[in-house]
Amino acid sequence: MPRRSGVHDSDRLAQIEAERLVWHQGQQELLDRMWRQVRTDPLTGLPSRRSFVAGLDVHLGAGTLAGSDLPPDPAGALLLLRVRGLDRLNRRAGREAGDGLLAAVGGALRSYHDRVPGALAGRLAGGDFALLLPVAGLAEETAGALHDALQPAAKASYGGAEILLAGVDALRAPDASHALAQADEMLAQVEAGAFNPAVRGESGVPPRVRAAPAEKVDAGELWRMACSPAGELDLGFAPVVDVGGHAVARLCALRLRSAPGGAWLAPRCWRPRLGPAGLLAQAELATVVLALASAETAGRLIVPLSATSAVDTDFVASVTRRLVAMPLAAASLTLDIEAVPPLTAVGLRAAALPWAAAGATVSLLLRGGTWPCLQALADQGVSQLAVDARFLRQAGADAGALALVWQLALLAKALGWGLHAREITDPADLAWLREAGFDTFSGQAVATSGVAEARQKPMAYQPMSAQWMPK
Repeated sequence: MPRRSGVHDSDRLAQIEAERLVWHQGQQELLDRMWRQVRTDPLTGLPSRRSFVAGLDVHLGAGTLAGSDLPPDPAGALLLLRVRGLDRLNRRAGREAGDGLLAAVGGALRSYHDRVPGALAGRLAGGDFALLLPVAGLAEETAGALHDALQPAAKASYGGAEILLAGVDALRAPDASHALAQADEMLAQVEAGAFNPAVRGESGVPPRVRAAPAEKVDAGELWRMACSPAGELDLGFAPVVDVGGHAVARLCALRLRSAPGGAWLAPRCWRPRLGPAGLLAQAELATVVLALASAETAGRLIVPLSATSAVDTDFVASVTRRLVAMPLAAASLTLDIEAVPPLTAVGLRAAALPWAAAGATVSLLLRGGTWPCLQALADQGVSQLAVDARFLRQAGADAGALALVWQLALLAKALGWGLHAREITDPADLAWLREAGFDTFSGQAVATSGVAEARQKPMAYQPMSAQWMPK
């Protein structure tokens, strides 16, 4: 009987495909376990210091393109909590007593982390904890509630431990290190007794929270001024280089000013105001329009997009129409979608598939807030993974975090995705990220280290005024 090679070949291909899917699933499960280990403090279940600092940086918009000397907008509140006398407690009552008190503190903070949208809690080190509140004006009330809730646990420790709380309301800082320094200054004053009236034999010190003045600016008015005939919208750029240090693309961000000759406002100065006013999608659509208009002379451009815009069906349809109308320009665009809520796998697919079909490259940006199932996103329009380096801060010096990076790169490469590391601030990180398999890089370290070969053409475009505004 003649051999039916076609049937056997088909069976073998099906077997190979099944084995490939099983391997991908196993790699994803391993990656998920490593992610939880690296980002989570095992005793309290809170994010680790690295994870909290990365999340705080993201919240503050640190490292945003086209930076400005203007101070960033007030961004919620930051509370620090310290268990003072932890070593004494461990000596007197045993390690279990100290761990029990730390677990109680972690549980109290985790209730905010889990229930309040935008809140972030973390264990910084030893008995030091932090809580980021997304809204200003609630810091003192929250600190008082935490202080009262934790007093029974402190008193029950029988080791003389104290719960100290302090922080900064209406937080105004360029990055996480400055924000933590402000809050730590207040905590040091509380610890020194500067704000400590009679303790009356109770454990702990009544919290004191410093409030910074918040500038009130109407988001809608700011956007209308920029979009008036006298106002201008423009793009700021940062270089993107490959493993050889050659410029291969530009990461772009929208700038605006209310009048010609005025100061350009960087995204970190106005972007937070647009979100609550429902104007962020309009701003990001303007960014896409400008990028398409500039693509012929600017070369490949990467356009960051928020998760909120990516799940807006009107926004997705508007971007799709413009990509279809300009196919050559669309082929030069990478649309970088932020992987944070409210983005889901279904929402990502709804945006990525039509944009990829129109010729654009679709990238998923990991910033540390969530860890999506990459294997489930295969063949859904996404062809690149971008990782914010703040999420991987100091990973090169930590064996577990470094292994996580390698595992992430391995799975992304197995899926056929490109890898882009964003917001690289330390030139030393470039070497090990190259070894891990990342293809392209951007950030302060790239911008200041020089580019081996400029492959991009000079920019040539006109600022966008009212008649350019996307409809």
